[in-house]
Amino acid sequence: MVQITEENSLYREAQKLQLDQEWVSLIKSAKNQGLSIDNVRNFLKEKGLNVNTSRN
Repeated sequence: MVQITEENSLYREAQKLQLDQEWVSLIKSAKNQGLSIDNVRNFLKEKGLNVNTSRN
């Protein structure tokens, strides 16, 4: 029996959307370290990187 976890779900969704797997890995790593999506967004904005601010 395969346990459905958020991590597995994120991976499947990333494959469907053809997201850059390196970015997915980085975001998962940030999450595992306790960072929120807002922390990541703010960091990227501070660095001048373009971020999609939608919350789907």
